[in-house]
Amino acid sequence: MKLVVTLCVFLLGYAGLALAFGTGEQGCGGDCTGCHKVSIQDAQDAVRKIDPLMNVEKIGPSPVPGLYQMVLSKENNPAKMIAYLDFSKRYLIKGTVMDTGNLVDLTRKSTREMLESQVVDVSRIKLDNALLLGNPQGSRRLYLFSDPECPYCAKLHEQLRQLVKKLPDLTVYILLLPLDIHPDSAWKTNSILTASKTDTGRALALLEESYNRKPVERIASTKDYAAEMKSLGKELGITSTPTLVYANGNIALGSKTAEEIEAGILKNPKP
Repeated sequence: MKLVVTLCVFLLGYAGLALAFGTGEQGCGGDCTGCHKVSIQDAQDAVRKIDPLMNVEKIGPSPVPGLYQMVLSKENNPAKMIAYLDFSKRYLIKGTVMDTGNLVDLTRKSTREMLESQVVDVSRIKLDNALLLGNPQGSRRLYLFSDPECPYCAKLHEQLRQLVKKLPDLTVYILLLPLDIHPDSAWKTNSILTASKTDTGRALALLEESYNRKPVERIASTKDYAAEMKSLGKELGITSTPTLVYANGNIALGSKTAEEIEAGILKNPKP
């Protein structure tokens, strides 16, 4: 809350100065880009004073007056993030911007839009550790990155179970991506994927037990599958669950209904 209040005070002060020194009777007319310009190189120069490995992929107006919104990434890391730069190009802001009037997390909204605009090269999705739902020989393919402890993943999984019954030619590859915010996800991933090497049905049952908040058997593993799956997610730029990747590489985030997923499959066929 302190961060939000501090940010709001800074913006109010900035708006007052803009009104006092703007042109014409009204001062600034609302379109800040009429007076303020920035290039990717300008932003890059500012950001690299903080982190020499940071790249500015995109910059444009933010939803908040007085700030530019940037898409940042690090060298050799496809994961992207949203950050803000003020018009003086002196202040870099990393954090959440809340619209207190509409109770909307603007940073989360922009992050979602950014992530869903990505396209994944499906040929780079390693399927060695994938669980399978539906027809193993299906002509339609769907890739799901899922966390064993994610409640939204549990909801999506149930929708997919319904969908594979309706679409007999659908193959769903489930790729477990244990998130650090779920402390038990890593060992559950190791147990489930260890089981999958000898009994795929048992592995899927363990995953569904986790989704249903039932005790999951802790199976000794000689391999750190959790680390492998985290590495795959990082390599593909996938950092949240559930994430659906369609056959053409387009992404959909969050839980969906069976109808929404089916519509996405039709809209995003294999090239």
